Amino acid sequence: MRSGIIRTQIDTPWTNGKIEAFWATLQSEVLDRQQLADLAAAEDAVTAYAGYYNYHRLHGELAWQTPAERFDGTPFTDRGFGSVPALAGIADLLDAILVA
Repeated sequence: MRSGIIRTQIDTPWTNGKIEAFWATLQSEVLDRQQLADLAAAEDAVTAYAGYYNYHRLHGELAWQTPAERFDGTPFTDRGFGSVPALAGIADLLDAILVA
């Protein structure tokens, strides 16, 4: 092994739990919910999800902050459901219910 490279064992959450958790979340929130026609569609979906994950998705492990809010101070300004991909089709309905 080359000097300076740190490797972890595959499928060992005690050594790479954050990475394993991210991939499980990506699988359940993106890959299992969409039919992706090709590699370009998959790349677009993962890129869009990374933006959502870092700037719009609140994380319990980060005291209900987004990663961007926690690590670089980007303020969380979302109100309503427009930024939640799984609710995109009913975001207007949910916002109307909140107003009522």
